[in-house]
Amino acid sequence: MARTSRDDEGPSGSERRPARRRRPRRRIALPGHLRTALVATQYFHVPRTALALSRHGVDVVGSRHARFAEARDAYSLAREVIAVPVYLFQG
Repeated sequence: MARTSRDDEGPSGSERRPARRRRPRRRIALPGHLRTALVATQYFHVPRTALALSRHGVDVVGSRHARFAEARDAYSLAREVIAVPVYLFQG
């Protein structure tokens, strides 16, 4: 395996940007605070996503997905057809 030169490793310590002070991350939805959601995902994920949200007390007010399909979506759709009933009965 060939060794890389120092030039390939990026800027040296003196050339790097100064470190930013990180702020604590907030959760997008604190437990019990999310009441409604708009689902935006691929069409075959919408039913299971809506089911998961409703299980946790979140009302789905709408959903959006792309208006096209690809050949590989056949596999994903078949997987979701099996997953939704499993998800329903896991409960």
